[in-house]
Amino acid sequence: MFEIEPVSELKLMQAGGLMKVVIPAEILEAILKAPVKASEENKTLQILTHVYLSAKDGKLVVVGANPEYSVSSEIKTNVVSEGETLVLGEKLLKIVKAFPKTEILMELNENLLDVYTEDGNIKFSLQTLSVEEYPRQIIESVSVDPFCSLAQSELKKGLKKVSKFSSDDDTINPVFSGILFDFRSDNVLRLVATDTKRMGVFRINYSGDAVNERFVIPSDAADVLEDVLGGEGPVDIGVVKDEDGNVKNVLFVLEGVKISTSVIAGNFPDYERIIPQNLLNVATLNVRTLSDALKRISLIVDKETNRVSFEFDETVLRIKAVNNLLGSGSEVIPCKFSGAPDYIHFNYEFVDEFLDVVDGEVFYWGFNEVEGPSKFWSSEDENFLYVAMPLRRG
Repeated sequence: MFEIEPVSELKLMQAGGLMKVVIPAEILEAILKAPVKASEENKTLQILTHVYLSAKDGKLVVVGANPEYSVSSEIKTNVVSEGETLVLGEKLLKIVKAFPKTEILMELNENLLDVYTEDGNIKFSLQTLSVEEYPRQIIESVSVDPFCSLAQSELKKGLKKVSKFSSDDDTINPVFSGILFDFRSDNVLRLVATDTKRMGVFRINYSGDAVNERFVIPSDAADVLEDVLGGEGPVDIGVVKDEDGNVKNVLFVLEGVKISTSVIAGNFPDYERIIPQNLLNVATLNVRTLSDALKRISLIVDKETNRVSFEFDETVLRIKAVNNLLGSGSEVIPCKFSGAPDYIHFNYEFVDEFLDVVDGEVFYWGFNEVEGPSKFWSSEDENFLYVAMPLRRG
């Protein structure tokens, strides 16, 4: 959490209005981002397009919410006068971003929030709303005891790797549009995301009592969680359950930030069942070499299918794309292959997006059947694995 030097005696003498704080522009921008992002994703309640501001006990608190999740950020700052208000979050953030890197004063005067520099050369006045109109349960938030803690850096890394594999379409099964948090009694959390055609899994060790707990949070909540993670401290996780013992809300707490999110109802399938085992065919490939080759071959692929043929041989991988309107393209790259030489048709983006997030220079591509699931992994990124379905031949 940032700490700001005490305000000067002169500024304290000049205090007035219902709420007044002094804070560096770049720090105000930083704590506004996540709550404002939450408010921008609101599509139903007009009041939630506003963020809640509270100046009290030497802290500025900013709260933003939508029907799925809420974010509360707080920071120690110079509170000259205490107070609270609602203001349009998106507009306030844009204004703060436009300020030079200097101290900003925010002062509430009746129904206006004045945002200005100390010399008064830059000043904006924004309309506010009464805090009585904002849902009180969001401001007060949920308070629960955490059942586990894990490293912020690991959770951020895991969310970054798997989140792109969740589904944009929640009509098939809503749980596929979110991220599964699967806690096991081996003190390992599995993050899982799938759109039914590909799947990412990332393992993270957690501290706390060993539990068997699983829930799916919305992708938007996972995105904002990923944004705020990255500090050196831990993130604590707690849950609120209904009378039947089902998780209904999850609370993520890290220094200066709380995120409370609902969960997506439904049963996430047994994802481990589709991970191919005892692989008969395994290729060893260079990440950069294949990535560069796919960028070239993508120039000629049929954009309706993204179909690319991958032909494995003992020492090479032959890549080919045919476009009936434009022509064709091919490339041969080095490969170490163990198994029966064969070829697979893939949506090339399924392979390329794995290469975008995997760590290390070398990865492995394994499969048993050419029309069955392929497994992708790297010994340099041992906690991450990826599974994708090929296209049918013909």
